[in-house]
Parts: sequence; structure tokens; C-alpha cells
Amino acid sequence: MISIRRWPARLRTTLLLAWWLVMGLLAMTLPRFAQPAEYHAFVDGRTRLGVPHFGDVVSNGAFLGVGLVGLWLLASGRVRAAFATPWRARPYAAFFLSLVLVAFGSAYYHWAPSDASLFWDRIAMTAAFMSLAAMVIADRVHPRWGVRRGLPLLVALGVGATIAWRVTGDVTFYFLVAQLAPIGSLVLTVFVLFPQRRVTDARHLVGLAGFYALAVIFEQLDASIWALSAGTISGHTLKHLAAACGVGLVIPMLVSAARRSRRRADPSLGCDGPPLHGRSRFGIAIRGPSRRIAIGHLGSFHDVPNRSLFHAPGPLARRLR
Repeated sequence: MISIRRWPARLRTTLLLAWWLVMGLLAMTLPRFAQPAEYHAFVDGRTRLGVPHFGDVVSNGAFLGVGLVGLWLLASGRVRAAFATPWRARPYAAFFLSLVLVAFGSAYYHWAPSDASLFWDRIAMTAAFMSLAAMVIADRVHPRWGVRRGLPLLVALGVGATIAWRVTGDVTFYFLVAQLAPIGSLVLTVFVLFPQRRVTDARHLVGLAGFYALAVIFEQLDASIWALSAGTISGHTLKHLAAACGVGLVIPMLVSAARRSRRRADPSLGCDGPPLHGRSRFGIAIRGPSRRIAIGHLGSFHDVPNRSLFHAPGPLARRLR
């Protein structure tokens, strides 16, 4: 049986586009479902320091913290090595900026819950979902298409779906296009169609998905958690904290990708011993633990798989040093 991952890239890309097309068709054909009025009935009705629904409002500070830290990392250049070219960081900048907007939009909604205020919460959250889908597509499918076409198109699609919900009241279209479609696209891209990656490590994305599932559970157990905690914290507050932990995993994912790139560019960071120095114009450094060989020419080093050259065990590496 031929693995899907061995199919031509164009065919796998077509399958990914087909997923988005199917979600769009379902959104237009399934029966409409209006937003329930009880959706806005949250159990935490406390007012503290003049802030209504205190726990649900202030817990959005977690999104603000993640967004600001992510934007700072990108602006400071600390994770610049994760990207082959600067423009590939755009989906990540859009994602972290969306999280900042989520913090304010969600706080505004929980201050006075209604469909009108929920719109601002959802439009920011949708931009975050679509930016996440775009960063995975840009990293694993096609960088230029994912950044320069996919990012603006997906964000515009999500914003359009949110506006359509506000105008028509149909939550089905919003849920399928703005939430289920990007989540399904992420799963298909990472685990089925395009396993190769530079930045979007599967382990961090699995952790993100796990925290997202936990947030959904907390949301459904809003009143139960409030009762178990004797009115200390609600399930919806925990939902915000769990979701912030999930999206926060994008930060260590970026840091890890930058570290891997620096090690590939500078083999001395991963060698068995001290950096290779000599008077020869050419140098060979053997990275024993990772079984990779780095060849340097006039101080410029490149990391290449050892199967393309020869296999050198640890003792040979020591003799060469």
C-alpha cells in the first residue's frame, strides 16, 4: 500500500484544498442554527474592583501576555534563525497580534455578554485560527503561497464568516468555516499530507490541540466547576487559561526551531567536543550524537545528512579532531 505522504505534492495540495471546499459546501447546505440565548449565561457574575464577571474578564490577560511575548520575540530577532527569509514570519506576527486582539475582544464581550459584543471576540479569535492554519501551510506545503496568498485569503474568509454570522444569525456557517475548517486543515497537513517541517513541530501542535480540547471541556462544565470550587473559579475562566496555555506553545515551538537552525548553521554548537580549528582551508567536524557531518570551507559550515557522504562513528570523529 502506497503511503499518502509519497503521493506527488500537487495531489496532496489538491486534497487539502478539497477539504476547505467541502467545509464551504457543507456550510452553505446544512440547516441554519441560531445562537442560543442561554449562550451568554455565565455562572461567574461577581463584580470585583468594578469589573463585572470578574474571573471571565481578567483571565483574558493570559492571551495578552502570550501575544505580547510572541511579538517581542519576533521584533527582537531572537527567533530570526527559525525563518529562511524575514517575510516567512508574517503568519506568526499575525497570530500573536490576533491574540492581543482576542484579549481585548473577549474581555469586552464578558464585560457585557451579548451577540453584539461577542462579534468582536469571535472576529479576533477567527483571525488567530486562520493565522495558525496559514503558518502550518506556509511551513509544510509552500512558503510563498502560504504567506502571500494563504494568509490574507484565510483571514479574509474567517472575517467574512464572522460577519455572515452577525448578519444572518446562522452559527453553523461560522462554526464550519471559521473553526472546524482551519482545525481540520491543521490536522490533515501535519499528520497526513505534509510531515516535513522547519518550524511547526508536531509535538507542540499536539499539545496545543490537547489544551484546546481541555478548554472545550471546561466550557461545558462552567457551572459544575464553579460549584466544586465553592464559587472561587468557573469553568469558563479555566477555559481561557487552558486556551492561553495551548496557543502559548507556539512560543517554545519558535524558540526550538530557531535553536535547530542555529545548530545547522554552526556545527560547533552540536559537536562532540570543542569547535574545529586548523590552518587548512577545509575542515570536517563529526557530530556524533546526531550522526551528522558538517563540512566547513573558509569558516562557512553546512549541516548535511551523513548518508550522502559516509558513516563516521565516534572514535573516528575524535581522531579527526
